[in-house]
Amino acid sequence: MNKIWKIKGFPAFVFVAFLNAFVDLGHKITLQNTLYKSYEGTELTLLTSVVNALILLPFILLFSPSGFLADRFPKNIVMRVGAWASLILVLGIVVCYMCGLFWLAFIGTLLLAIQSALISPAKYGFIKDLVGKDMLAWGNGIMQAVAIVAILSSMAVFSFFFERFLDSSALGFLASKGEILRSVAPLGFILIACALLELYCSYRLPTMSQGSTESFDTQAYKSGKLLKDNLALLQSHRNIWLSVVGIAVFWSISQLLLASFPTYAKASFHELDTFKIQLVLGISTFGIIFGSLIAGRFSKQYIETGLIPLGALLVSISTLLLLYPSSLWGYGLLFFVFGLCGALFVIPLNAIIQFHAKDGTLGKILAGNNFVQNLAMFGFLFLGTCASILRIDVEYLFYICMVVAVGGTIY
Repeated sequence: MNKIWKIKGFPAFVFVAFLNAFVDLGHKITLQNTLYKSYEGTELTLLTSVVNALILLPFILLFSPSGFLADRFPKNIVMRVGAWASLILVLGIVVCYMCGLFWLAFIGTLLLAIQSALISPAKYGFIKDLVGKDMLAWGNGIMQAVAIVAILSSMAVFSFFFERFLDSSALGFLASKGEILRSVAPLGFILIACALLELYCSYRLPTMSQGSTESFDTQAYKSGKLLKDNLALLQSHRNIWLSVVGIAVFWSISQLLLASFPTYAKASFHELDTFKIQLVLGISTFGIIFGSLIAGRFSKQYIETGLIPLGALLVSISTLLLLYPSSLWGYGLLFFVFGLCGALFVIPLNAIIQFHAKDGTLGKILAGNNFVQNLAMFGFLFLGTCASILRIDVEYLFYICMVVAVGGTIY
């Protein structure tokens, strides 16, 4: 483990990845908390789903351009430009906070997601450049753990200070969105500080490749030909395509559980404390962290593919047990196991994608992985939202998770 941290630029790269996710999630959580204080019922469900959709859509729509950028330019330069864009966007978002301009801040969610989508293939492609093929799975395990830690810490920090800055007695429960944003505007300074630190760390990243002279075919992009060609590139190597499908299955199930479990917990356990619900869901991320580190340790010098069928089988078993726990903490344990097994499954698959991708196509293939993964997650998010609006029993969503998990494992 010490060896990988001694690689020049790796610690800075970890900080860039952490801070980028921390900023994006921090703004999203601030908006979601504002919506929670301002709306209720179906309206709240719909707007919360829209926030999540705004984050997923750029990864779907910018599939081809993001892959082109990762292959055309040095990946550290792409991340550096992304850090500048993040800082500029955050400054604008903070102004929206101060002025109480909720809907402009809402649009800022989409813009931050666009920035993340455009640099994502460069970020994950940089792992292979930096650590090499021998430590590829170990590097992916660390990056997966870092991403989860960023999510957890962002949820904790921004939710904690949101409640501290918000004057609930003065604003009331269903307060104006603009009033709430002005009240919690100091959160914006945390975003600015993190964006500045991300920019600083991006200048510590070494140049590992010079890119290519390829030009972007705008006409092919508009006509959909580029999308077709890039998807064909994913399917040209069987191991890459199977890995992409496997990753998409796991994260889609996770998305549906995230959307459906709060409703199930409220109906089954009559739990009204949202902190407890979020804590139970958050336990799954600890499972992902431990699973990522375990997968990395088993794959220090090579990709331990034996973890893939083991992880897939255990994910299927954990979904088949979704209706058995009789308490919230029973679900906490089940979600921990689900996250741990999912990491054992996903980490080697990510490494396989990067291992088999040729250097000139790595960016496109990683962007294609993002495209398929986020398209599947968006579909499952839409499914959960429709079920909520139509008041379909949430247990049926659990059954869908079971069928998809078992079917994905067999495939």
